[in-house]
Amino acid sequence: MTERKSSAAGGSLPDQIAKKLQAEIIAKHQPGDRLPTVIELARRFAVCKHSITTALEILARAGSITKRQGSGVYVAERKPQRIGILSELNLFDDRVSHYWRAVADGLKSQLAELGAEPHLYVGNVVGDAAQADAPTCRQFWDDAAAGRLDGAVILNVPSTTAWVARVQSCPVPAVGAFTNFEVAPDSLGIMTTGVRCLAAHGCRRVGLLAWQPVESFRQAVRACGLVTTDAWIRSDLDPEVRGAGWDEFREIWTARGDKPDGLLILNDMLFLDAQLAMIEMGVRVPQDLQLVVQTNRGGFPTLRLPAIALEIDPTESAAAFADLLLKRLRGEKLAPTRRLLSFREVTTQADTAADAGCRLSPSLSGNAGDR
Repeated sequence: MTERKSSAAGGSLPDQIAKKLQAEIIAKHQPGDRLPTVIELARRFAVCKHSITTALEILARAGSITKRQGSGVYVAERKPQRIGILSELNLFDDRVSHYWRAVADGLKSQLAELGAEPHLYVGNVVGDAAQADAPTCRQFWDDAAAGRLDGAVILNVPSTTAWVARVQSCPVPAVGAFTNFEVAPDSLGIMTTGVRCLAAHGCRRVGLLAWQPVESFRQAVRACGLVTTDAWIRSDLDPEVRGAGWDEFREIWTARGDKPDGLLILNDMLFLDAQLAMIEMGVRVPQDLQLVVQTNRGGFPTLRLPAIALEIDPTESAAAFADLLLKRLRGEKLAPTRRLLSFREVTTQADTAADAGCRLSPSLSGNAGDR
């Protein structure tokens, strides 16, 4: 028979056949299932028996199949899939949002429940180091290159050209930052809902404290018939820099004689600092300033001021990451996707006791939409 030649990009013909068989084993077979004979596979793939034999050797070395003399080829007992969870952000630094710690914990639990073997890799990036090109957690890349991992979730890495290239050349199937399979907050939905909440509470002059592009905020403000100005918009300080929210709020509040009567804060760590500046400056909340804050379920910062929270559930993010990765590992064909996390509107009341900083018990006030 005439054997089709493989392209360089797809690897050798036996490699391609091995990948197809591996995907079928994951999707359709159980340990102990007998595979078709070499002759049957050669006919099916329209190749010579040597190519099939070589492909089966590749699978045997990978531990996917076992050969029994005189009996045939069988699916091997499956070892737990080893999954690397990479966070270049230092999850143990108190300047890093609770969101990332909660997602990492949720991923470890969910992957373990699904029979995988999760391994958490944590770097030491915080604040000003967030644009560094070099990995601070080399062990992840060493393990991936050495075949000690079967898949990976890239929680967060610096947003540099070098990092984009590094992630996209990851030697194991990966989901997350800078891959084709991402999970992210619905920033536009939160922005729009936050402005509408301020309008619904009677605000007419609104500001923004964030760490992201702000044009969608201006559009939402115009759509609601509200007023803003560049002096009331701050988005240039990394929330992991200590005091960033404190500095940014003071700039907003002292920039002009007229003040905003509503403020949208799209980062829990910025709010943690900003509320201290509000207290120091004698800003009455909500009498002088109505607050709408993006935050994370189970990790609301210590509150001394009342606020409307647009709350994300980190466990939903963990579940979405796990689902995408396991589908990739099963060999399912997935179109590039960016799953948006849902959020809900939560009304909170601050503890007014002297020097209080205790956590609140939010009450659900409605579903603000999907993100």
